[in-house]
Amino acid sequence: MSKEDAAVAWARRGFRVFPCLPDEPGREGNAKRAKKPTWEGWTEWATTDEATIRAWWKGHDWNIGVLTTDMVAVDIDTKPGRDGMASWMQVYGGFDTLTVRTPSGGLHLYYTGANVALNQGALGAGLDIRSHHGYVLAPGSTIDGVPYRVEIDQPMAQAPREVVLRCKPPGERAANAQHALVDLDTPAAIHAAVSIVNDAPAAIEGERSEAAYRLACRVRDHGVSEAMCRHIMAPWGERSAVVGDDLHMRIGNAYAYAQNASGAKHPDVLFSGITVPEPPSLISPDALAAERVASARSRFKLETLADCEAEEDGAYIVKGALAPGSVNCVYGPPNSGKSVFASHLAMCVAQGREFFGRKVTATRTLYIASENPRSIRRRLRALRQQHGDTSDLLLIGATPDLFNASGDAEAITQIVQDEGIGLVVLDVLADAFPGMDENSNTGMGRVVQVAKMWAATGAAVILVHHVAKDHGGTPRGHGSLLGALDWGVLVEPDAETGTVSAKWWGGGSGGKIRDGAGAAVQFRNEVVPLGKDRDGERITTVVCREMTAAEIRAERDAQIKGNPAKVHAEAVRLALSLRTPNAAPGDPLPSIPCDTLKEACTAARGVLDAETDKGRSRAYRTAVATLEAKGRLYREPGTERFIVYGWGDGDPVEFNSRPDVRDARLAMENPGAAVVSQAHACAIVGSMRGGAGLKVADFGIVSIPTPPSAPH
Repeated sequence: MSKEDAAVAWARRGFRVFPCLPDEPGREGNAKRAKKPTWEGWTEWATTDEATIRAWWKGHDWNIGVLTTDMVAVDIDTKPGRDGMASWMQVYGGFDTLTVRTPSGGLHLYYTGANVALNQGALGAGLDIRSHHGYVLAPGSTIDGVPYRVEIDQPMAQAPREVVLRCKPPGERAANAQHALVDLDTPAAIHAAVSIVNDAPAAIEGERSEAAYRLACRVRDHGVSEAMCRHIMAPWGERSAVVGDDLHMRIGNAYAYAQNASGAKHPDVLFSGITVPEPPSLISPDALAAERVASARSRFKLETLADCEAEEDGAYIVKGALAPGSVNCVYGPPNSGKSVFASHLAMCVAQGREFFGRKVTATRTLYIASENPRSIRRRLRALRQQHGDTSDLLLIGATPDLFNASGDAEAITQIVQDEGIGLVVLDVLADAFPGMDENSNTGMGRVVQVAKMWAATGAAVILVHHVAKDHGGTPRGHGSLLGALDWGVLVEPDAETGTVSAKWWGGGSGGKIRDGAGAAVQFRNEVVPLGKDRDGERITTVVCREMTAAEIRAERDAQIKGNPAKVHAEAVRLALSLRTPNAAPGDPLPSIPCDTLKEACTAARGVLDAETDKGRSRAYRTAVATLEAKGRLYREPGTERFIVYGWGDGDPVEFNSRPDVRDARLAMENPGAAVVSQAHACAIVGSMRGGAGLKVADFGIVSIPTPPSAPH
């Protein structure tokens, strides 16, 4: 009999059925998985309608769930260590009703009767009750290929009195059960929930589902969201062997079917309306008010204009940028070089080296690697190799919990004070504040609170963060962070040149972002070797290489895009096609006829995209003028031929300016055919991080020097 027919047959007996996940013998965790409902809402969807059942099972091999609401099913477990049969004999001992044998050798006894609460083990070891909002699998279902089958086929008997009296009635759901009575996931609620879960004993086999459900209900009662509950209960799940989807399903059931409204046991709800009288004052109200005013008055210092003038020459960590006691942020898109920039800054400060030409006051620096400690350790090793050792750069290679009441924020404050730290870098913000809603004032307000706590010690604080999704040039999340910043740095990569720009606003001695006109620097994310691993393969990391003003100008002048780049690429291709077969690697490329280049570029469906002949000709003339001005094409005097130049003496001659995987793949597929310079070949090999097994000798090297008369 197919499972579809088995489901229909069981429904004809009056049982409401619904699909459960199919049996997949050999799949890891199949014995548990194949017992789970296919969809949420099965308590409402279970049906005896034959047409609906056949539609559900058509084309599927679902197992068959039976809703046990309005009946009582006794589950007798006979697995090793679970002597449910002995427990049943002590409670009642009869087999006078419809009975189903399970694949593991246990029994399901079906009884009629009023609903009772679900429980595991309350009647004895290995004895569970399924009733209101519960289910069992019906005959026709299989686990690892072994079927459920009818053992005693007779009408259902009334539930034994000995069973019913030992069960609790099902709880009544409050009318507001789906509502939250308090703001969810406040620090106080999370702290209470963490304490409850930490104190909860690990569940034993046979009672894990019930224990997970009840614990999730307790967490929910304190005003914690389902997502946060999953995070908080994960350690308990590991201790109790209830993990992944199994734990999430139990938590989901608690949030779907719990009797109370979320937050029903939060202190704000339990003690609402209770007024605690103030103790009688030992001094008169007027004297107390005067004392408060005097205490507050002492905090306000009056400054003259001369005092303000003197403040302009205050202390700095990075002159004109980073001040002591300030809150700052380095932010940008993913993989842009935020951490590269931040670690470079930290090393400069720890060693007292100039930072992009700006003076630096040496101070002890604490780097908190909350996202990827292993990567940061490698980067700091490389910086040490490049710039020498320092004992003033300290690393915390662990992820703190700064959002919840864990004590981590206060512990780091103590470290900053004890170690005389002058700069704290938190990389990255999001990982260090688990469960935080970045877009809420409460969530980002906690970030600002922690940053100001550290800054109050006199240390400058740098938060490494992401840019807003709409890329409005501001840090991601609630605007309270932006308002608290003294210095902000937007890090953005330039895909065309391979450089990274860091644009900053604010800075100096206490100025806010809005006070400064801003500045910009550029750097490269440079791949550097660290050595070899135990398999002999190269270990590399990425560090910041500051670019000089001359390098930035040269990069800008050398940059060509759009149609000029397409025409230059075609010129290189034509020059290569005219090389003699016996040309030596160092020989220059031959010149090319001007007309040949023009025909190739202006032909229909050729290099240029304009739709008309006139449009392509105009685009070609403009592109050639650009290339001649930038020294890419040079018209031989007295001829109608172009000499094609690359990016200058010793620079790569290819279709874009960055060494990438495409060049490496070309070299591997056709050794000797890739057109690169010696320096570029070395750069490509370095960028492959040892994975491609590539050598410089695998490339064909072409040298195209730039004559003195050609512009650069």
